[in-house]
Amino acid sequence: MSSQQKTPGYQPKKLLKLPKEMPSNIIIKSENSEPVNVPYQMNQTEQIAVASTAVQHQDRSKKAFAPASELVNRINIDFKKLQSFKDVDCSKWQILYLAKLKACYRIADFSDSKKDQELKEQKKECLIEIIDVLDEQEAADHIIKERVLEATMQMISANLFRTFSNKNNKKASSVDPDEDEPHLEEAWPHLQLIYELLLKFILTTHLRNDVIVKHISNNFINSFLELFDSEDPRERDYLKTILHRIYGKFMAIRPTIKHQIMNVLLKVVYTYNIETHNGLTELLEILSSITSGLTTPLKQEHQTFFKKVLIPLHKVKTLATYNTQLQLCVKNYLEKSNQLHVPLICGLLKFWPITCPSKEVIFI
Repeated sequence: MSSQQKTPGYQPKKLLKLPKEMPSNIIIKSENSEPVNVPYQMNQTEQIAVASTAVQHQDRSKKAFAPASELVNRINIDFKKLQSFKDVDCSKWQILYLAKLKACYRIADFSDSKKDQELKEQKKECLIEIIDVLDEQEAADHIIKERVLEATMQMISANLFRTFSNKNNKKASSVDPDEDEPHLEEAWPHLQLIYELLLKFILTTHLRNDVIVKHISNNFINSFLELFDSEDPRERDYLKTILHRIYGKFMAIRPTIKHQIMNVLLKVVYTYNIETHNGLTELLEILSSITSGLTTPLKQEHQTFFKKVLIPLHKVKTLATYNTQLQLCVKNYLEKSNQLHVPLICGLLKFWPITCPSKEVIFI
C-alpha cells in the first residue's frame, strides 16, 4: 500500500483538464488592548513596506527567497499589536495587510509541541485572516495590487522553501514503499494555510496574468518543484494542484515548468540506485496532463525524453508506486507517434526485472 493510502482521511485532488496612495496611519492595539490611532510617526510597518519595495525595484533579477530580509529581522512585528481588518477602515487595509505579511515571516518551532505555542496560534489566526479578507468585495480595490502580490510571494517563499531534514537519512536501497510510513509535516497547520494563500493569488481575477507571471520567477518554480520530494502526501497534493493551475493559466511559463519537471525526472533516472524521490506519482500525473496536449508530429526533444527518461523510469525500484501515472504518459506518447513502439519494447526488454517477479507482472 502506498503512502497516500496510509494517511487517514486523505483523498488526493483530481486534476482538471487544461485547457492608491499609502495611508498615513494605521490603527493598532496598545499595550492595554485599547485601540489607538497612531499617526505618521508609527513607521514600523511603513518602513518595512517602503524599504523592501525599494530594494525589489533596484534589482529584480537577483531576487532571492530568503526567510527574511535584514530589515525584517531588526523590526519584530507583534501579532497582538496588529488590529483586525474588521476594525479598520478599508482605506487602510493595504498597509495593514503588508504588516501582517511581515509578521508571518516568523517561523514557529513545531518539533516540540510545547515550544512557541502562542506564536503558533497567533500566526495561524493571522494567516486565516489574510486569506479570508481577500474574499471581501473591498479587497479588490484596497489589497489585491501588484505591491501586495510581490510581498505575498516573498512571504510564501520564506515559509515554504526548505530542506527536508529526514531526506539524508534514507537511501534508495533501504526504502520500502509498502512498509515505510510517510513522515507528516509537523508544521502542516501553517503550511496548509500558506498554500491556500498562494492558490488565492494564483487564481485571482483582479490582477492581469502578465502581472502575476512577473512574480513567478524561474527560481520560484525550481524551488517549488523541489518541494515535491516531501514525504507528506497532503503537501504533495497541494503542490500538484497549484502547479497544474499555474501551468493551465499562464502560458508564458509553460515551457519552463515542462522543462523543469523533465529535469527532475531525468535526475531520478540517473540517481535511482542512490536515492529515492517521493513525488514521482504527482509529477507524472501533471506530465500526463501536459503530454496529452502535445502537437503532432512530436518534436525531437519529446521523442528523446521518451527514450531517455520515461522508458528508463521502469527500472526504478519504486515503480509500483507510480506505474499507473507512468503508463498514462507512455500511452499519450504512443498515440502521438507510431515510431516510439519499437524503442519502448526494446527498452522494456533491456530493463526486464528478471530477479523481481512483482515487477515482471507490471512489465507484462
